Amino acid sequence: MLLVEDEEINQLALRTGLERQGIVVTCAGSGEAALAALRAGTFDCVLMDIQMPGMSGLEVTQAIRTQPEFRDCADIPVIALTAFAMSGDRERFLAAGMDDYLAKPFSFDDLSRMLGRIRLARLAFLNAGK
Repeated sequence: MLLVEDEEINQLALRTGLERQGIVVTCAGSGEAALAALRAGTFDCVLMDIQMPGMSGLEVTQAIRTQPEFRDCADIPVIALTAFAMSGDRERFLAAGMDDYLAKPFSFDDLSRMLGRIRLARLAFLNAGK
């Protein structure tokens, strides 16, 4: 899993919780670092902070979905992690190409449920192609 989060304390807390669940986590502290990680490796899912210095999470997601160099990972599930919880944000994130979002603060139970839904949807998608 690729975790894109610019706040080190949030990155540490999320990474620790995910690793306790047996998930291998690679961290990127910026949008640019996230794109570099995607160029260099393969991931099952991206947890993406929305508001970061430099490229926002929305800009990174749009690059993943539209730039030819990311065609091999263009369908990777991207979950927004955001302090925004305003009306219309979910729709805005989905329109940018994200698969879902979690509003901060969230519990690891919330995150686990979302990852479970993403895994099931991914399996259904992969099985439909057979």
